[in-house]
Amino acid sequence: MLSGEIDSVLGRTDPLFANPVNYQTYPVYDYCGELTGYERRVVTGDANYIGWDPVFTDTNTSLGSELPESTSNQYDYTIIEQSGQLSILDTKENIVSAITIERGKHYRIKTKLTSATFQIRAGSSVWVSGIRVTAEPDFGQGFEIIQLDETLSVDKKSVEIDWAVSVENPTTPNNLILTASTGQSFDIAVVGITSIPDEDKTYDISNAMRKSLMFIESVNHTYSSGSILTEESVTTRQYTVNSNATGSIQIDSVSSLLSYNNGYSVIDDTETLDTDGNTIDGNKILKIVQPYNSSYIVTKLYFNETNGLDIFQYSAYLTSDLTNEDNDYRLLASLKYPQTVEFLNDVKLPFTDHKEHMLTLADGTKLINTDKITVEKVSDTSIRARLTSNSETLSPGEFVLVLNIHIDANDPGREYQTTNPFLLGIGVKFKGTNFGFEQTVLLNN
Repeated sequence: MLSGEIDSVLGRTDPLFANPVNYQTYPVYDYCGELTGYERRVVTGDANYIGWDPVFTDTNTSLGSELPESTSNQYDYTIIEQSGQLSILDTKENIVSAITIERGKHYRIKTKLTSATFQIRAGSSVWVSGIRVTAEPDFGQGFEIIQLDETLSVDKKSVEIDWAVSVENPTTPNNLILTASTGQSFDIAVVGITSIPDEDKTYDISNAMRKSLMFIESVNHTYSSGSILTEESVTTRQYTVNSNATGSIQIDSVSSLLSYNNGYSVIDDTETLDTDGNTIDGNKILKIVQPYNSSYIVTKLYFNETNGLDIFQYSAYLTSDLTNEDNDYRLLASLKYPQTVEFLNDVKLPFTDHKEHMLTLADGTKLINTDKITVEKVSDTSIRARLTSNSETLSPGEFVLVLNIHIDANDPGREYQTTNPFLLGIGVKFKGTNFGFEQTVLLNN
């Protein structure tokens, strides 16, 4: 139940409604004694009021918003057939000539039909978005949930309509009509907002980060028998990388244009092992190699992409031997999150992670670094993840790591399953006691 439904149940005083309907599940056997399934029977409460169904999650997850707010009524309307004609009753059981509903809310409508049927129409089309019907099954006992389509009507088997009135994807029209087989029609006025406020929108940050750092995109392949959506590598983007270091290791400002597999790449993480000494499924490294004089500036961002994206380490070093880096390895920065940074799949922006991810140096030295991680919406087409709370002005032992991601403003659910977020840039800044390192990675095309 939703909060409004719970309040309604707890606040009921009418004896008819005050006793909840309780069910018990019984096994069903065939004539040979074989178990064929289960049925649900009412053991207490008024059987006329069975079928109380909460909002169906799958109706709303694609909206990228919170579930619709339930009204606190037992039923918002009742549609009843009497003498071959339909009547609509409001919560006070007064006959009304029309229905009024509000987008972003969830309504329960009771139906009592004997022979009549009806559909809800938007112009010449049947409107079914967000509507579920609880009905008596053709066979057996109990109830079944029906997803309406243009071929189905609400009929005598139906006992209740649950309607989550969608704000977006699609937006419920202002005017709908209930058309009945009796020849009657009733106006349905739909009021309220037509777009989800920015503060209520949710974003699949996990998938956006995963696609961006893995350099993959969704591609739809169409065949005569249908279509298949696959994920494929993107190898055409180029990035301008600017780096410099001051102090004990001096690196003059250097700028390079790098492309996929020729300067940057995503590789399997063979460095991070589990307690048994095995590599970990899904562990990857975004590796950037920038030429500098006769050496190379190497930076690595470690993450796991098994369930979205978790970041757990960053390192930067200078080497003259890429085939055997241990021969010449000069550390610039190596920092690790003891608890991985998890990017979630259903969050409002700005989002703040208060798990106190304290970074550590590779040797275990604590950094006076971060007490929170944030993800914010910069514009309709970009988001920014800040993996530390530090500003650009650093004190010794502080670190800044920023990821900028492009998103599609027209992705209706902000789930990024069919649209393709991509990496706009990375900003890194580290300050040690007698040392400093900076690097920016910016999309070139």
